Amino acid sequence: MLKRVRIAFVCVLMLAPGALAHASAAQEPDAHLQQAREVVELMGAEQLYRDMITVTMPLLEPSFRQSWPGVSDKAIQQAMDLLGSALIGAAPGFMDETAALYRRSFTQAELEALADFLRSPAGARFIALQPQIMQEGQAIGERIGERISIELLPQLQAIIESD
Repeated sequence: MLKRVRIAFVCVLMLAPGALAHASAAQEPDAHLQQAREVVELMGAEQLYRDMITVTMPLLEPSFRQSWPGVSDKAIQQAMDLLGSALIGAAPGFMDETAALYRRSFTQAELEALADFLRSPAGARFIALQPQIMQEGQAIGERIGERISIELLPQLQAIIESD
């Protein structure tokens, strides 16, 4: 028993410096991450995330109905409300993970340049137009998808019917 206590004590002594260094580093502000967070906030990423959920949720309803045929409209709405609420509640985590992604993807100097741009009149206009650009981009994608589906319909039917 005494031998196990000694081994545990030695392990604790060996791990303690690393754990203390990690705890100390966690307390120090990470300027690079803070800069990434500023860029993400300046981009309006949280509002874009919320807008994406608002646009996407109605598109999920057919999947809910297909997954649970015969379920009442009330139950489908409750399930969608629950999912929507959970997704909106995940916004802070989305912001944290997005900031970490930007930190990994850009140097601190690049993030500073992005922040400078986003604070400029051109950057402000860029941010203001993002919802409209995203909406129009989605419509472009839908039109292309619809056109390709129509063009390929005979081939798609042939593949399905041959199975």
